[in-house]
Amino acid sequence: MTTAGLLGAPGRFPTERWGKLVNHGNGSAFHAQISFITLSVTVGGEEFVLDAAKLSEFPYTVDANTIPASPSNISPGAEATFARIPTPILVGPSQARSTIVGIVVVSYDDLFDAPHRAYQHFRSNVNDSEELTITFGKEYTPVQALSALEPVIDAVPPELRPPDTFQNVAVRQALRILADSLASAIGIRI
Repeated sequence: MTTAGLLGAPGRFPTERWGKLVNHGNGSAFHAQISFITLSVTVGGEEFVLDAAKLSEFPYTVDANTIPASPSNISPGAEATFARIPTPILVGPSQARSTIVGIVVVSYDDLFDAPHRAYQHFRSNVNDSEELTITFGKEYTPVQALSALEPVIDAVPPELRPPDTFQNVAVRQALRILADSLASAIGIRI
């Protein structure tokens, strides 16, 4: 699944669906949605970096910025669009020349009800003519996403958080050391 989107309609309230979520996989994606996690807002050249407390407030909450795809069940090779834009853009700064930067989480379930997530950089810009553009950038690995979300991770619902791969590796290493120690103590080799 990948996202691609560009809004160019004057004003902040598009009257048509926007963006494109494409299923590049071999199976269907069910309950597809995107969740915008705002990391910074720039207004009039001044940047405000959000922390977990601010991300827990309206209009930045993840709940207020989770948008279902339409259709929400996407067959292989098919695409979906979105009916609304992220809340901070709708109720955000009324001035032109504002920018919002963050991570969008693409989430869906497969045929076996297993959850899947992908993380991408996003940037929204409102120019002097009040035209809105939302662009999606590179896809993050879970480690990159976890690093980018670290300052606000407490405000991100657990089901949208990247897996803590470092912790999993550390646990596996600790278990291996423990197993080797026990094996050595009882005289067996593993």
